[in-house]
Amino acid sequence: MVFNVGALAALCTAFLWAVTPLISVAPAARLGSIGFARWRMYTAFVILGAIVLYRGSWVGISQPDMQVLGVSGLVGIFLGDTLLFASMNILGPRRAAILFASNAAIAAVLAIVFLGDHISVALGLAFGCVTVGVMLAIFFGRNKGNTHLWEMNRGSVALGVGFGIVAAICQASGSILAKPVMDNGVDPMAASAVRLAAAAVAHTLLLWIVPRFARNTQSLNLKTLGQVLSTSVLSMVIGMTLLMFALANGNVSWVSILSSISPILILPILWVFFAKPPPIGAWFGAALTIFGTTLIILNT
Repeated sequence: MVFNVGALAALCTAFLWAVTPLISVAPAARLGSIGFARWRMYTAFVILGAIVLYRGSWVGISQPDMQVLGVSGLVGIFLGDTLLFASMNILGPRRAAILFASNAAIAAVLAIVFLGDHISVALGLAFGCVTVGVMLAIFFGRNKGNTHLWEMNRGSVALGVGFGIVAAICQASGSILAKPVMDNGVDPMAASAVRLAAAAVAHTLLLWIVPRFARNTQSLNLKTLGQVLSTSVLSMVIGMTLLMFALANGNVSWVSILSSISPILILPILWVFFAKPPPIGAWFGAALTIFGTTLIILNT
């Protein structure tokens, strides 16, 4: 069997997305969900845009493809990312992740309906194992007595749940929109830069139109800027580019599923952070996810 490079890219994306929430919690709490998302877009676009400009990767992107990527960025990054962090600020990262984990299943269904993806019985079983495994790992992932910022509720739970569900739908829809463009051979870094540019412009307009709603809740200091830069590079500059590369080399359905296993990859990190092993239910979810991931790799 030849290992699918798209699968490898999707798994690398999942790893980066497992690490970045650990860095994101503090700056998101300081700047607010919208302020944090905006600065992430700005820094990521500047870095990635400079790389793409240096490499000349803009060449070859047609105007229609650029427009589609722009819409994909508005839906998947501007709305999806902002609403995810809004949900995280209310429910905490663990609970928000349970809701956001549904984006993989949503993407798979949308890919079947709109892109004609074919899902075999084996892949269908694998998708179910990964989705259920991820949700179980998150659901049982809390150790009793943890009162860290990651586990706190702030605000309306119903609103946080709504934000999380809509964020998942937006993330899935952004991938569906980008897939046909990536099939045209567009450079993944250039595609990511266009998507980020659209999201950055949308954030700027939002700040101008409703400044009281969109501005930072606290000032941006040097420490927070460093945290923002770190999560921008890992999650958006590298992570989003890898996701575009995975979409160019695979189906939206299994790419979305593989890139959604971040909550499983974060379990060992949380073990180290809290000095307590995750509960047995979380490990059961992890085992189910590993089984499903293996099935996907063997059938792609």
